[in-house]
Amino acid sequence: MSEYFVRHGQTNWNLEHKIQGSIDIELNESGRKQAIEMQEKLKDTHFDAILCSPLIRAKETAEIISEPHKDTPLIIASELRERNFGEYEGKHTNDNYYGLWQYDNQNTPNGETPKDLEARIYPFLDKIKAEFKNKDILLVAHGGIGLIIESYYKGIPESGDLLEYVIGNGELKIYDIGDKSHQQ
Repeated sequence: MSEYFVRHGQTNWNLEHKIQGSIDIELNESGRKQAIEMQEKLKDTHFDAILCSPLIRAKETAEIISEPHKDTPLIIASELRERNFGEYEGKHTNDNYYGLWQYDNQNTPNGETPKDLEARIYPFLDKIKAEFKNKDILLVAHGGIGLIIESYYKGIPESGDLLEYVIGNGELKIYDIGDKSHQQ
């Protein structure tokens, strides 16, 4: 079983360095092109299911990628929504934002901490591994979700900085997971 993860395509807020979090921002033209490029890259890859965040930027990316996979179910999974950054949403990224990705950070007013996100994503990954045992699935979600998925398979970085695992908009990660459980 392989798990494929694609981060949604670019948005204007990505370009403007604004924290999107749970705010529903659509793809820009570059983001749509990134999704089309990923569609081409994955068109001959078999998926038993495609799961995506309900937020429009991830949902649109998944819909574009899934066009050649007409017989593959596209499932909206609320667990894959981006981290809620509370009072930081809509603000420009700065040193405060980057510190928010320290694993032990507990200072996200009215939002989720990295450990809160981990508590949402790890059980979800356990559930889909059981539900789709020996099957190939594609997850389409957000940068923050990608950080937590990477930590699920590789463990928390020694530095505690989850941003060591960041991937760009429209990029792909593949995990050959088999029966492997997440790192403790």
